[in-house]
Amino acid sequence: MTTIIPFRYLLPLVAVLLALAACAEAEPGTDTLSQSLPELRRIRAETSLNERIALADVIARVRLRSVEAGSIRLQHPGRTEVLWGGTLEHRFGVLEYLKGTGPATEITGVVLHANNYHGSAALALAEGGNALLAARDSRWDGREAVVFLLNSTYRLSPMESPDLPQAGRYILGSLALEWEGRPYRLDGYSIASPGNRRWLPSASSGATGASGEQRYLLAEPPAGASGAAGTTPTVTLTNLKADIAAIEAEATAGGGSDAYRLCLYEKYRMQREVDNYDGPGEYLYLRYDESIGSGLPAGTFVHSDYQLPRRTLDQIDAGWGEYRVTGRDHALFVADPRLEVLTARPLPAGEYRFNPYGVFHTHAACDAMPEEMKKAVEVFVTVTASAGTVHEAFFDPATIGTAVGADGTNGTNGVLKPTAFSVGGVSTALQSLKWESGTLTLELSSAASLTGNALDFIALDGSVALSLDGGAATVSGGTLTWSVADQPWQAGDLLMLRIRSGAPVATPTPTATPVPPAPPVFGSSTYAFSVAEN
Repeated sequence: MTTIIPFRYLLPLVAVLLALAACAEAEPGTDTLSQSLPELRRIRAETSLNERIALADVIARVRLRSVEAGSIRLQHPGRTEVLWGGTLEHRFGVLEYLKGTGPATEITGVVLHANNYHGSAALALAEGGNALLAARDSRWDGREAVVFLLNSTYRLSPMESPDLPQAGRYILGSLALEWEGRPYRLDGYSIASPGNRRWLPSASSGATGASGEQRYLLAEPPAGASGAAGTTPTVTLTNLKADIAAIEAEATAGGGSDAYRLCLYEKYRMQREVDNYDGPGEYLYLRYDESIGSGLPAGTFVHSDYQLPRRTLDQIDAGWGEYRVTGRDHALFVADPRLEVLTARPLPAGEYRFNPYGVFHTHAACDAMPEEMKKAVEVFVTVTASAGTVHEAFFDPATIGTAVGADGTNGTNGVLKPTAFSVGGVSTALQSLKWESGTLTLELSSAASLTGNALDFIALDGSVALSLDGGAATVSGGTLTWSVADQPWQAGDLLMLRIRSGAPVATPTPTATPVPPAPPVFGSSTYAFSVAEN
């Protein structure tokens, strides 16, 4: 099913989807999002294992040793004010590192109390940490588990913590017990989480060692089920290691930087958003129609994703990313940083199409945006010729032996298209158009008179670089020749041919440059004269 929505709604909706998807890792109460909880829950429920692998700094096989309430300092970037958040401090015994490294025996996974910040550590502990401890689910404490850990509070809060990074101390996730003053449990770390499952307990409760066939839960089993059997999804240790190795190999191939690793996370996140929007293979689609005149200079405005008065560059956040075009005719258009699309050259009459899309800087390193997102908007541009136009075509000359021109039947010898047209009731086609030794030759597939018509060659700036009188040509069958002393074009030029009714454009007579007056000539080295006082 294809969904078509009014354009004015698309950008706000895409912005909401991106924000919702970003909040698959962000917890409520962080001023990151103010959307309906059902929608937030739907998006979060689809967080993929690959996203957690790509984002995690450390992945380890562990056993829980203890849990206690605590607090952590939090600070907005660029501000001096320090707040405190309640925490749950999970101390894990390390069995094996699957990604990254850390202390050999014990690590701490901190669960942050989201949407609950205080002015002191004591208050954060009393009202935050202790509340989390009283509300936590302890059903899986006795099982071996795989945990996905972060070096900072990034993506869990708009604030960073001066207490991180710290050796052996990581962020495991977060837990909200209310939302906008209402009781609401939004778990962002355990197997009971609707999406952010950073703690995957084993599917069985016994000691398992390092067996590759050990299975870990990917979702919470139904009430009363242990998770060892049934339809609850699991992943084997062998397959989990293979997935981690594949993503690490992809990160290494891209340079291994933090920016590239974050880009991979965004890649998996956005693909999950596309796959789960309405169903596999379905995503938003919008057709947008624009129209311009033919032969207009390169840089002519075609389309804006603001749909508002044209913005200047200083009205747009230069740090947001890049604006691009792809699609069938993308080479004929240029994406401007102002979220506008301009022509790359004068366009002959016809219909053209392209897909505009924005790329955040965090998405650019690994080209994270899925093809479905790149094609979510398709712009159809109708280019209309002026009255009296017989035919218009691209004309990109190339060197053909000793001549310079284009062969309409062979794209390797320059570009000349489209070729077919009708003049005076006769159907014909452009075969070749070239200049050699002072003679310009036009070959048509059938004899057709161009008397009463002019041939204009339009340059990149929209000016007519050469204009020929069709009636002045020497005609021999389908071959028309003109005497043109100076070479009118160079190989690699980007021109547009327009055949129109009427007289050729007169070549303007160059305006004579004024001759400055000659400087004075003095015949003597000195001159004497007198001036009356009055």
